[in-house]
Amino acid sequence: YPGARIAFGFQGTGVILRLSERPSYRSGFGTSQYNVTIDGQPAPTLVTAIAGTVEEARDYPLVEGLAAGHHTVQLSRRTEAEFGSTGLVEIRVTGGGLAEAPPARLHRLEIVGDSNTTGYGIEESRPCTNTASNENWNKSFPALLASRFDAEVQTVSHSGKGVLYNTSVDDPVNLNVLYGLAIPSEPASFFVPSSFPAEAVVVLAGGNDFLNQFPSLSEFQTAYEALIDTIVLAHPDATVFCTVSPGIYDYQNPDRPVRSTVRAGIQGAVASRLALGQRVVFHEFPAASGEELNACDYHSTAEHHAQLASAIGELMATTLAWP
Repeated sequence: YPGARIAFGFQGTGVILRLSERPSYRSGFGTSQYNVTIDGQPAPTLVTAIAGTVEEARDYPLVEGLAAGHHTVQLSRRTEAEFGSTGLVEIRVTGGGLAEAPPARLHRLEIVGDSNTTGYGIEESRPCTNTASNENWNKSFPALLASRFDAEVQTVSHSGKGVLYNTSVDDPVNLNVLYGLAIPSEPASFFVPSSFPAEAVVVLAGGNDFLNQFPSLSEFQTAYEALIDTIVLAHPDATVFCTVSPGIYDYQNPDRPVRSTVRAGIQGAVASRLALGQRVVFHEFPAASGEELNACDYHSTAEHHAQLASAIGELMATTLAWP
């Protein structure tokens, strides 16, 4: 998932990673990419390589010629799983070996959502179509929240997904199904979300449910309640922030008031779960302007992501008493 992170320390002068890359259905638009930092300083983006349609392992030199001593490395995934999935096979250190890793971050945050949580198309301006090269989770509002609160992040984020229906009417894997899969395109790739005990979860989803279908308010609310219940089961001590997307509107089709229906469904789900004693909070992002949605396919710009991070960040700081 976007935002997945590898961090380690080493004693030596250089490091080579051996990674395996498994193609996915959009690998024709690019492969997995990672932002890299060496000793806290940005390094060139790591772009994985594949040949054909089979999983392949290759060596990726990250850095060489450093002064001998202790160094730190971090890789943070820029791209969604639809561009491929990466396995860490081996870390090879030149002139030394692995050493003390960077300290763990202070908090744990989970993000569940659609393309609004992935940094979709954030490196380009309309008109453009999302590719691996113009997607960058590290500029998205979830990444900015992680930086603000010094939080490790686990994401269950995927473009086109809804809580009940997806943008593709032939796609049965909605967010309720996706939650708990390690690799979205592989139904048997289970993992246990509770192994990452999140203190807070931010959910931003609902618009895609109405893009090509129009569930009733009760259908949407029931699916949203199921997602909340699944999250709370995995993270019983977490506060779940349930948000209305900035990119949905009523005026697009007066007979299908998407924003009003999504708002009412989420508010109803939050109210019903509060009645059960769950820690849930409602938040509505203001409807975005066209200028704010100037990234590919009418997605949020980096500047708009910063606004979203500020708004939900203030609510989280107040609710959770996080500095």
